[in-house]
Amino acid sequence: MRRLEEQLRTLYKEHQDFVEIELPRLTLEAVARAEQTSSQERIERLGLVVVRSVLRGPSADSELPIEMLRVSVELSAADVQVLAQIYSVQGDELARTGFLPEENLANGTWKQLQAAYPLFRSSEVHSICAKLQSLGLVTQVPRIPTMLDLTSIPYAILRNGAIYLDLVEKAQIANSRT
Repeated sequence: MRRLEEQLRTLYKEHQDFVEIELPRLTLEAVARAEQTSSQERIERLGLVVVRSVLRGPSADSELPIEMLRVSVELSAADVQVLAQIYSVQGDELARTGFLPEENLANGTWKQLQAAYPLFRSSEVHSICAKLQSLGLVTQVPRIPTMLDLTSIPYAILRNGAIYLDLVEKAQIANSRT
């Protein structure tokens, strides 16, 4: 029991040190990024990234919160919605595989997305997904011709896409219900 208490004190101390060091750095970065945009929604996402990153505490990748702030300024509401829709059909399975893109899963779920959302049958989704890919949130996977038509380009969500949604999307959903 004492050993467990000591481990908890150490974890608490590490989290406290993280907050003391990272909160000012993240806040300054978020303010600088907020000055680059006039979009209230993007500014709110910047705040969510700061708060949720501090609540999550230290991680192996200390630059990840800064990267997620950069992503927040780059993404529109439509971009975040597409990312969330892809995650909704792929996230659980990809989480089990460590977010290694799997061709069959991506093609099958892309077909589901096309059936559920007209956007996934339009050319606009290609632009949005290319942008998400450039930010390291999704990756394009080869099309299986027997599953998808010639104009389809399936994508799979990556770990950073899931992390970004964890930082902003779930918090926004919770806020919209109150």
